[in-house]
Amino acid sequence: MFVAQTEPILKLKPYIVCIEMVGNCRYIHEGREVAKVKAALDSQYEVHDNLIRCHDHGDESNRERYFIVGVRRDLGVHATGYQFPTGDPGARGCARHLAQPDEDVPSRFWRCNSELQYSKRSTATLGRLHKLAQVAPGMGHSTWPHAIYSWDGTFNTGTTHNGGGMRPPLSWKEGEDITWTRLTTPTEAARVANLPHDYLDTVRSIKEDDHFSYKCVNMGVPLRTASDLYRSFERVLKEAKVPRKYVSQRQTRAMSVRPRDDDMKSVKCMSALRTCPEQESSWHHGCDHAVRSMRVDTGADVSLGHMDLAPYLQGAKPSNTIIQVAKDGVTMETSRKAPSWLTQLTHPHTRV
Repeated sequence: MFVAQTEPILKLKPYIVCIEMVGNCRYIHEGREVAKVKAALDSQYEVHDNLIRCHDHGDESNRERYFIVGVRRDLGVHATGYQFPTGDPGARGCARHLAQPDEDVPSRFWRCNSELQYSKRSTATLGRLHKLAQVAPGMGHSTWPHAIYSWDGTFNTGTTHNGGGMRPPLSWKEGEDITWTRLTTPTEAARVANLPHDYLDTVRSIKEDDHFSYKCVNMGVPLRTASDLYRSFERVLKEAKVPRKYVSQRQTRAMSVRPRDDDMKSVKCMSALRTCPEQESSWHHGCDHAVRSMRVDTGADVSLGHMDLAPYLQGAKPSNTIIQVAKDGVTMETSRKAPSWLTQLTHPHTRV
């Protein structure tokens, strides 16, 4: 599949192509598959490749990923001049900053070790792995990795089975024996990848399983690294003045809507208290009514709004529009309409 993906790419001809693979792919089969991909793209693209260390872009791990970026040749100097984002090679951070407290780590992530092969004592370097000991020769199974690292270096590269390394309790101090070690938890893996705080909730709503969570988290490119890459692509397209294909050309202007007085009091209260939904779980019980929102389809001619906005519409007229929805025989009647930006919904009813 790695080589075969070039066929649909060359058929679809996107302006920019980004292909990602593990760092050592360049040495598997003496790099023949990588060479085939680059040669295929070279027929239509200026091809650039680079090994990127995710830690340099703010993702706290030792992960390195190999990227092939192709920029369509008709973009001229913008294609030949593409440069990978450098991030911040001097970035400083460590695994301890992302760790869950020992008391919050479930028992299934703890391992008890008997005899260890201790590494020569050394000082941890921020952003680098700091090895303390080895359970046995080799990598070991993902359920009991052999390498033991400190919390004061970076995280080992996460795998889809959560192998690669363990760490002692956070309370462990240099010179002490290591008996208990802990695997990387799903929460820590998600933090390493800089994923949103509710990402695991979404994953677990699909399948409540640690292995599934690790696969979802560690098969992807960590978020800050990916963001830096895609910003570099956006910059090329802007400089080359490539038109944004999927944005409507119609210029619209949203009109301000005056909120209710009691809503304003709630918003001012939230602002004064600096209350945040992540910090105060009961926030939504008293204040979320103050936040008004509506769904907008960028390809639609009209959008629906709440009835109580009627007094604030500018140039509103009676509406006789009837909207047919997907369900057979069900329509929506509208009451008022305003120029090119809002149509209001009264209630759905069944057509007779």
